[in-house]
Amino acid sequence: MKQVEECDKVLERLFEEAEIAKFTTQEIREYETNKMAYRDIKTSIDTAKREGRIEANIETAQRLLAMGLPAEQVAKATQLPLDKVQNLSN
Repeated sequence: MKQVEECDKVLERLFEEAEIAKFTTQEIREYETNKMAYRDIKTSIDTAKREGRIEANIETAQRLLAMGLPAEQVAKATQLPLDKVQNLSN
């Protein structure tokens, strides 16, 4: 089943490449511009998600520290660097 899915992805990519090969010079420029814009937007969204997770982990760390858990355990539980957790407890 997995091999079939992988094969389908390869074929899909080949068909996409074949379509792109037929593009005019102007269409290629537009395609590349759109691809760069897509990547920029995706990177921005991924960064925002990552920063949101970090902020959520910081909030969790603060709550755990307030409950009296040691900084080392909080760092392990939240996957935050120990020095960052220690700074939160100060």
